[in-house]
Amino acid sequence: MKSVDSKEVDSFLVRHAPVETQALFYGGDLFGDWRITAFLGRGGSGEVYRVINAQNGEIAALKVFARKSEADNAVTVVAKARFLREIRFLSANAYSSFPRFLAEGETDGRPWYVMELLEDRSLPSDDAGVADFILKISRSVQLLHSMGFVHRDIKPGNIMYRSDGTPVLVDMGLLKCFDSTEESIARKESALSVVDGKAVGVGTPRYAAPEQFIGGEISPAADIHALGMLINECFKGELKGCWEKIVARATSSIPERRYRDVSEFMRAVRHRHWHVFGIVVTGVVLSAGVLLSAFLPWWTNEGREQWNWCALGESMTTNVVTEKMVPIEFETTPAGTRYPTKWHCQYKTNSVAVTLVRLNGATKVFKKPLRLRSGRETWIVGPGVFDAAIECVEGCAKVRLENCLFNNRSKIRPSKANILYELAGGVCLNFTEHEKGLERWDFVLPFDGAYNDVRFKGPETIEEYNRQQQKESAVEW
Repeated sequence: MKSVDSKEVDSFLVRHAPVETQALFYGGDLFGDWRITAFLGRGGSGEVYRVINAQNGEIAALKVFARKSEADNAVTVVAKARFLREIRFLSANAYSSFPRFLAEGETDGRPWYVMELLEDRSLPSDDAGVADFILKISRSVQLLHSMGFVHRDIKPGNIMYRSDGTPVLVDMGLLKCFDSTEESIARKESALSVVDGKAVGVGTPRYAAPEQFIGGEISPAADIHALGMLINECFKGELKGCWEKIVARATSSIPERRYRDVSEFMRAVRHRHWHVFGIVVTGVVLSAGVLLSAFLPWWTNEGREQWNWCALGESMTTNVVTEKMVPIEFETTPAGTRYPTKWHCQYKTNSVAVTLVRLNGATKVFKKPLRLRSGRETWIVGPGVFDAAIECVEGCAKVRLENCLFNNRSKIRPSKANILYELAGGVCLNFTEHEKGLERWDFVLPFDGAYNDVRFKGPETIEEYNRQQQKESAVEW
């Protein structure tokens, strides 16, 4: 990209002067390469500004920790810790469900970070619009829960939009890890928050679950409560039919009576009108009895396993961020040769479709070959044993394995199967139908042999594999 002319920057600043006289910073202030052009808003612990990159002209949003140093020390320390936690989370997770992270730094003791500039829009109010909006936000919440976090502050003010209308979940300052025991200092932190200048429980009272204010255990059920309140806000409290039942269950004062997880909540939203078609569906099922004679043999021989395989996998989309250095300024030598003197790092995000299979310590056995979808990655995550023959019908498929024993019973030679294996750690990949001696292993990405293993007609249980490893270790010694 070319550098920005100073006159253009000055003109931009004039047209985007600060709209808030009480803001900490003003148009023209620099944070690294980012220059403030306008004040956008203020939250519980930070202020947000529109900024422009002085090097390449990129427009973005800057969030600065804004608590005053003379404020109560304990509250300030907790607020700053949450602000830094938000920076760590966004910088480490390049998912499309969250704002794209661009830069971070600290100025005069105030941490700050830069993210993509998002828009503020009104909530949808029609049936289809609300369902689409809630399902998209629920996918973001589901992703957080799969990572072991509860958001604790889902509300309209923490949902922004990209230019294409995609909602994005923002403000990760109140993230809480729900699958580990936290120390007393963490419990003290969760006991106090500041909303509109008043000390309250963690979260925003209108949307937060009751347990967030009475010292109860915080679980994913708290976010499900907030999603239910979000539906209520879309319809301005005038719920009808199926929506009333969904919100009533999601916002139950007893966490155990809410939906078990976000997936169940999303199913309820998708199937909200099924009762309307109950009679029609019943008639279709009865009239389809003639077809059962053809369907049942397929279901018995192959269909049941294919169905179980589809039900076992979780469909998700993740992003892969790549970077490229692009020259933006040049100089000329006396000989007339131009050479770059300044570079800019460009980022490109590629979306990858993934089917995630969790073994959860079990042994999953499939007797019929499983067909993988070309262009879609399959992640099999242990602990556990996965026993099946996998095939790629056309194109090339990628399988990522982690902490598991995979007995691959495919009769197709690995080098001919058009399947690429990535061993993420603690993996034994056992090709049960093939002997040793394959000349090339192009089908397995490079891996650390101390933590991963590829075998041919090797042991087919974890216990047998561990015993064989012990024997091999004894022989080596």
